[in-house]
Parts: sequence; structure tokens; C-alpha cells
Amino acid sequence: MSDDEERTLPIEWPTAHRYANLVGGEGLGAWIRYKVWSADWYIDTLDRVGAQLGEDYDRYIGVEMALDGALAALCGAFDAAVGGIISEAEEFLNVSKATPVHRYSWDTCRPLLKKLPETCLPPPRALIETVDSALEGKSSPEPIGWLAVLQRLRNRAIHQNSLRRHIYGSTTGRGLGTKITVLDAATHPVSYLRDAADNMYALVNDMISVVQCIDGDIGFGQPVERSTWLAPCLPSGHQPPTRFGAQTPS
Repeated sequence: MSDDEERTLPIEWPTAHRYANLVGGEGLGAWIRYKVWSADWYIDTLDRVGAQLGEDYDRYIGVEMALDGALAALCGAFDAAVGGIISEAEEFLNVSKATPVHRYSWDTCRPLLKKLPETCLPPPRALIETVDSALEGKSSPEPIGWLAVLQRLRNRAIHQNSLRRHIYGSTTGRGLGTKITVLDAATHPVSYLRDAADNMYALVNDMISVVQCIDGDIGFGQPVERSTWLAPCLPSGHQPPTRFGAQTPS
């Protein structure tokens, strides 16, 4: 699509539902899961935008808005889960001086997890290993773990001029296609972000489970099926991806 060609796409922006109604209850658990729901919405929107653009994910405004929203929401889900563990673990351990919120980080969370009962599911030390693996290389020039890569993409989109792109196919007319670059490889943004959202949903639910194990306040209610999250906010006849069906925690 040429730069002077303008298109619009009707998007159903959510207005009628509180986040607690969408993800089952209120409190920490709902807030964390809402972040993933938000990412799911942005990714679904990116998919629709890309379809209208002929799978050309160049630096169009609609593409950039959806990428920004998905990356921010996914990274925010992890940050929210980290904050929940810190606050609830400090209360459980009777820490005399609570960590200020502005100092919340995985590095702060890690030593607290080590002091929690290993009878939790997942065991806190196993959770530490999972997160450490996901964050491998986070301070290196080239991140390795899936979460470290995701955070680096989020940071690049904030600190630099959008994400790097890979152009493929014809270099003229509508045969041109554009993907994002992840670890120097051409990557379809929708497929990449959907995998990242699935990974994040599994991870934050494990983190919520640890908070619940120490009688932390995760809110009331049960999480709804992830496959139903988008339904109230989609145009008539547009169905959410069926892959969400197996992602609901017990």
C-alpha cells in the first residue's frame, strides 16, 4: 500500500465491561489476567489490520499502535505478577519494612520467593528457575530467554524508532511484504505475539498460584475461559482464536 493511500478499519473498542467481569472476579488475579486479555485484544486487532494490508506489517500507524499495545500489556502482566508476589510475600514473611513500589523488580522478588514454602505448586524455587530461564540474557546485547526477548522488543519500541523490519517478496507494488525482526530473523508479528501471550498466561498463572498458596489476596471468583475474553468486544461474526481453549487454569 502506498504512503498516500488511506484506509480505515472498524475496531470495536471495549467500553461496557469492567475488567473484573472479563477475567473472573477482582483483585490481583483479575488485574494480572486482564493484562493478558488486553494483549489478546491488541494481537487480534493487529491480525485484522495485517489482513487488510495484505500481510504487510510495515510502519503503518495501525500496526504500530497494535504492536505497542500488545508489547506493553504482555510485559505489564509479568510486572504486575512480580509486584503481587513481593507485596504478599512480605506480608506472609512479616517483613518489617515493605519494599517501596517504585523498587519492585524480579531481582527484589527472587530472594522473597526462596523463603516461601516449597509445598506450594509450583514450588517457589521451580518458579525461580522458570523465570530465570525466561529472562536469560536480559542484560546482554542479545537476549536469549523468551521473556528477555519480549522485554527488549518492548524497550526498543519505546526508546528507538519502532521495531526493525524485514522486507520480503517483490520490491514493487502489492507484492511487497514486511515482517518484524526478532533475534535477527524475519518473524510474523501475530504468530510471535500469540506464542508470547500463551507463554505469559501460563507463567503469570503459576505466579498467581504461589500468591494463593501463602493466602495472599488474589481476589474472588474463578477465571473465565480465555476463549470467551474477546467475545464481548469483537464485531458480529468475528470469533476469537480457538487456541485459547486449553489455556484456562484449573
